[in-house]
Amino acid sequence: MRGVNRLIIVGRVGRDPELRHGRTGTAWCSLSVATDRSVRQEHGWSTLTDWHRVKAFGRTAELCHERLSRGSLVAVEGPLTYETWRDDSGNSRTAAVVLADRVEFISSPAARPEAAPAVPGASDAAAPSAG
Repeated sequence: MRGVNRLIIVGRVGRDPELRHGRTGTAWCSLSVATDRSVRQEHGWSTLTDWHRVKAFGRTAELCHERLSRGSLVAVEGPLTYETWRDDSGNSRTAAVVLADRVEFISSPAARPEAAPAVPGASDAAAPSAG
């Protein structure tokens, strides 16, 4: 039996998507998507935010760049892959990336009643409220 490598993530875009073009002219877009999960702790439940790296290619990348912005609610579907590179110090680095072959634009940031999620480490970072 063959394995299955398919993820579906529904969450908020953490920063405006970046559109780039490869050497052959193919458009590609990178974005981060935040999802929340509840975790039982010693004194009750708390919400943790997970950040997912997402890449889209071709027309899907162009549409992501045009229609998504920080705070947009989005559904992303595609396989999970790993990118490996060497940083400036020569250390090997690896990151998990969802290759989005299907994207659903669920809502714009204006439709969200609470504040948009912030990328960790940003000066205005605020934890999303527990739902």
